[in-house]
Amino acid sequence: MVKKIITTSLFASVLLLSGCGDNEAEARLAAQQALDKGDFASAITSLEAKENRTDEENMLLASSYMGAAGLGFSDTINLMADSTSDNGNTDAFASFADNVKDSKDESTLNNIEKAIAYYAAIASSSPLANQAVSRVASNESNTTDIGDRDLFLGFAYLSKATVVLSYLGDVAKLQGSQEADEDMLASSCAIVHVYSPSSKLPTGCTDVTSVAEGDYKTLNITLDNGNGMTYKRLATANGADMLLTDYKDTSLTPVLVGGKSVTIKDALVDTINDGFDYIEKVAPEDVQKDIKKFKSELGVDGSGKVTSETLSKYIANN
Repeated sequence: MVKKIITTSLFASVLLLSGCGDNEAEARLAAQQALDKGDFASAITSLEAKENRTDEENMLLASSYMGAAGLGFSDTINLMADSTSDNGNTDAFASFADNVKDSKDESTLNNIEKAIAYYAAIASSSPLANQAVSRVASNESNTTDIGDRDLFLGFAYLSKATVVLSYLGDVAKLQGSQEADEDMLASSCAIVHVYSPSSKLPTGCTDVTSVAEGDYKTLNITLDNGNGMTYKRLATANGADMLLTDYKDTSLTPVLVGGKSVTIKDALVDTINDGFDYIEKVAPEDVQKDIKKFKSELGVDGSGKVTSETLSKYIANN
């Protein structure tokens, strides 16, 4: 699988040197070389300085930001391949999320968000977008059709969603062989309370109450573990959305992405569905099988979408 996917980036490299003057070609090549060397800061600085970027330059810039996030395209592909390599593994998505978590720092989400914006800026008419480009993968006899921009964008969305998930608790403990994580369970309780208020709270949740405090509502969660602790989560002032917060921080301040606070529905549920949609649309068959495995573990509704409720059940059940 990895060989098939990595060859998609070769077409982008060819385009970097086409349709432009010598100076522009040299500048793009320099940015590509910086990216290849892992000098993401240099590539970003040189490309963002341009006022009018081409689709190829936006592709390079987006890939540089993913590299800066520690989640370059080939890295993410390998993480997915590793998590699904055991056909009997029923914790593939949790394994993938745990591996992605290792790349997280305070700048990761902002870097991924910028990458998504630059991928999305590539014109839909560009050969780098969702128009499938045929080429023969290395050591393969069959031809693979893949839309470059959409595939890269799909993995950027998927990376963002799994990083967001890691803020809710210890994702490693979503794997069945691990002990339960009370922070993750408390987050599951809060998600149901906010997005499915008429639904029964997940097993292990005793109660969720909310208290208006300034611009937010604090959600107070109690579990039936007998430890007497109150787990706190944050919601918008009207209680309609749960906010992403680093719950290891007792100050309960929202995590900012692009300078704005984000909701769990937007940053996790909608984002993971966007990632699945883009990848399934253009990826080779074996990658689509991996995505279907992820979706079967997370659970989907009648339309095939992950929802706040199915995600909460996944967290609570695991």
